[in-house]
Amino acid sequence: MIIVFCGNHDFAATSTIESRLLSILNSYAETMDTLCCYCGGYGNFDSFAARCVNKIKANFDNVKCCLITAYMLPVEKHKTEYLNSVYDEIIYPPLENVPPRFAILKRNEWMADQADIIISYVKYTFGGAAKMLRYAERKNKKIHALNEVAPQT
Repeated sequence: MIIVFCGNHDFAATSTIESRLLSILNSYAETMDTLCCYCGGYGNFDSFAARCVNKIKANFDNVKCCLITAYMLPVEKHKTEYLNSVYDEIIYPPLENVPPRFAILKRNEWMADQADIIISYVKYTFGGAAKMLRYAERKNKKIHALNEVAPQT
């Protein structure tokens, strides 16, 4: 099973939201043979999601945290060590022919296409997270919204 995270860069974690996310992840980790969690690696929500996945990984051998990158860039040694401590794998989707200004949008669509489940915290109706969420909705993906308030305009 693949879980993809979708949320705003200015996300602010609370203990309630963390508990909800850990509960969702725990329930899937208990019932699935493998659980791959795809994180975008940008902004507060992506960092929060990766931290939560790593908490769950401490109790389950079947959970993997993957960074899905929009750009093929060389990474310095200290960044590689950091990435390897957070992510089990770094995946670059087939975006070679996508202009750089559309790379994140196309990466997000690729992530949504791969997803069995989307876990979101989208609080605006504009921006990349909102576009990704609408795309996932059009694709009839199962979505767990961590926020109970509709996105703001």
